[in-house]
Amino acid sequence: MKKVVFTFVLGIVSISPAYTLNWEDISPYLLPDGETKNIADKIFRKRLFTAFYKQRRRAPRAFSRAGFVSLKDDFRVSINPKLPYFVFKIARHKHCPDNPTHKSEVIERVRRAALLRQRIAALGLKNIHVPLKYLYHPPGLRSKVTDKNFVCFSEAFDLLPPEQNKIALWHLPHETVQEVITLIRDIEFLDVHEDNLYVLPDGKSVVFIDTELITQSPYFNTTQECIDWFCSMVAVAANCP
Repeated sequence: MKKVVFTFVLGIVSISPAYTLNWEDISPYLLPDGETKNIADKIFRKRLFTAFYKQRRRAPRAFSRAGFVSLKDDFRVSINPKLPYFVFKIARHKHCPDNPTHKSEVIERVRRAALLRQRIAALGLKNIHVPLKYLYHPPGLRSKVTDKNFVCFSEAFDLLPPEQNKIALWHLPHETVQEVITLIRDIEFLDVHEDNLYVLPDGKSVVFIDTELITQSPYFNTTQECIDWFCSMVAVAANCP
């Protein structure tokens, strides 16, 4: 059995492509007992995952009948009115070995969100947010700690439509711009792009919704490239380093 390789780089954990974890490793990130988990246990039935991974044609109907609304990829990302404060993410049906996001879909998405939130707090960045995320193990699924046996519960935010978000980014205040640049430099945060960076309704705060990559990016190779792109999206670019 291959073991997990941990390398802490500027406060963020870097994971080798092939790794194993146990329940002790993930225990800090599990959805706690309570009303939310009780509801989850009723709506996340084993048959949903059987349909999603083994009977693809039946998956949309199975999820729809359970009250889910698909946001992406035929219910890989979804919401449910019975738990309105969360967005749910499950692992892909098939993995692409060359795509780094396929290696950190559920478990590492939650773990890295926690690490990122901790670093933001340590830096005292008041205007940057990351969703609170939990790992949830549905009843009836295997106990092996792998992506396909867990669901990511991600705190839901009110997100602007893409075009409105571009306008809001352009009008970000100088303080928030500087905080984003500080975070990019501190942890070599490269996963900064239009699909991940959203301005919140107050017009001042921003949220990074995806946390599976953090220090990797399909768009940038260096932090300066990332900063240059970000500065091109804001009106106060003249104040960018």
